[in-house]
Amino acid sequence: DWLTSHFLIEGIIAYRAQFALTIFFERMFSVDIYWVHMVLVPLLWSIFVPCIAYKLAELLTLKRSRAFPLLTALSTCLFPSLILWGAVSVPNSLGFIFFFLSAVLLLKWMKSGGKWNWFVSLLAVGVTSLTHPQPGLFALVLFIWGNIIHRSWRTVLKIVSLLLTCSLYPVVLYFYGVSFSAEGLFLLDNLLSFQSEIITVLFVLGLLGLILGVRDKYVNGKSALILFSFYVTVLFEYYLTEFGMTNMPYGPARVLVIGDFFLVPFVALG
Repeated sequence: DWLTSHFLIEGIIAYRAQFALTIFFERMFSVDIYWVHMVLVPLLWSIFVPCIAYKLAELLTLKRSRAFPLLTALSTCLFPSLILWGAVSVPNSLGFIFFFLSAVLLLKWMKSGGKWNWFVSLLAVGVTSLTHPQPGLFALVLFIWGNIIHRSWRTVLKIVSLLLTCSLYPVVLYFYGVSFSAEGLFLLDNLLSFQSEIITVLFVLGLLGLILGVRDKYVNGKSALILFSFYVTVLFEYYLTEFGMTNMPYGPARVLVIGDFFLVPFVALG
């Protein structure tokens, strides 16, 4: 309890990835460390986030097509959050990059199987956790969730396990001194505020793309529904932390970046 209350555990494992990469590139290219720090994450984001989105679309499609993955990569420019977080060189942004990669690797394992794919996915979760605790925790939640869905358990047992997994994020936040209040979750003003934030043109396009893609058998229905369930989980966690918790160590709206990335391929389909 003393370790968690003084954030020593977080200090031991968190934020190390960006610091290590910054020093590594500074020594390799003999460039001023200030410029390495300022340029590192925007450069990595501009290269890898569209590439990861491209690979995500490839995993979803049933037919070999370059148009849909390419359109998905370009659709990342439509989301303001994916532009804003890619423009700042902070550990949270680097953590989002590794989180996107871990989500794609998890989906690849769920689709193709294989012990090696499972191990690489777990390794990506570990690297994400070393970068920033928030995306690292979400990567762990999705990894556990993916393993639960992949197992041949009874439906009731799967649902209970998934609900317990969703509670992992707020439970961990409790150890950061976060207070929980259920009253805010049922206020009409909060529900309307949440609705106005989520239901946008991009959301409508994404929902339309999901329906059309599954109906026309353009994408793998199971993979598409799993990815959309990840998106719904992020929205649930956001609503819970935004309107049901106080004294948050991180801004609750940060998690919407994760949801926007999951929505990208469906917007491309729409």
